[in-house]
Amino acid sequence: MLTPHAEHDSLTLELLDTHWFRLHWELTSQTMERAKCSLGGDWTEIKPVLRLFVVESEPTGSRQEDQVLQVVISDRFREWYLIVPEPERRYRAKLGLLTKAGRFYQLASSESVDTPREAGVREDRDPIDSILSRSFEIGSCF
Repeated sequence: MLTPHAEHDSLTLELLDTHWFRLHWELTSQTMERAKCSLGGDWTEIKPVLRLFVVESEPTGSRQEDQVLQVVISDRFREWYLIVPEPERRYRAKLGLLTKAGRFYQLASSESVDTPREAGVREDRDPIDSILSRSFEIGSCF
């Protein structure tokens, strides 16, 4: 399962360019132990997932979050890349564990990030080429 490597829990949602988010997380052993205790017998059949939410402000000043994406991720990594779904939106991510019955146990949540006007995937751009070229630019590949 997700291996703890940190002194504190964090999930960072970073806008790499107008088309890609990079998510990076660190979890403590205490967080993973709490999750294991809370999930009980479901612990043996959980999957780590990232959820992406659109964050909208209500006229009353409160915020509403609508889930737009859920991705099952590998438990061997501490970062992941996601395509920006739509331009000019505010997004927030949550990292958690999903049980076979569909229960989501949240481990960490990011701050919200605003995307610029030209965000979103262009039809003439191959997303795989884009992320690979960006990975080589920053000196790492997944």
